[in-house]
Amino acid sequence: MAMLLGLRRESIGATSSLNREYHLALINSAYGSDSDEASGSMAIYIVGGILGTIYFGIMATVLGMTGWFDPKALGMSTGVGAGIFMASASASLAQLFPHDANTITAMASAANTIAGITGIYITMFLAIPLTDKLYTILDKMFAGRRAKTPAAVKGRIK
Repeated sequence: MAMLLGLRRESIGATSSLNREYHLALINSAYGSDSDEASGSMAIYIVGGILGTIYFGIMATVLGMTGWFDPKALGMSTGVGAGIFMASASASLAQLFPHDANTITAMASAANTIAGITGIYITMFLAIPLTDKLYTILDKMFAGRRAKTPAAVKGRIK
């Protein structure tokens, strides 16, 4: 999708992770802070931070109101995203279930820590190499399409 939207090397940084705080550091370390990959990662982090925080808060409230899940399980599920997502979703759940507020925030913090520790290694050894390889394959597929585009546009201008 990122490449269909016109992203090039930025798509590696934008799609290799959930773009938690440490993913930015991994992308910067692997590709450099001035790289296209770092720009893609930072863009997704910023947009995700704005839109994702709202989405996570609403989603947690809606799922909590269904009664399908235990509040502790919902609290744990809020820990998978960035810290700002966890804060938004766990605060929404704590308001919805005030009698379980302390447990919800404790479960969210524990899940965030676990996801952070395991996520570093998954991102380093699996996600970034696979995303980089997938980009190489897809870039070859899109190369013909990009090469045809300027000529077609140039022909219409005449």
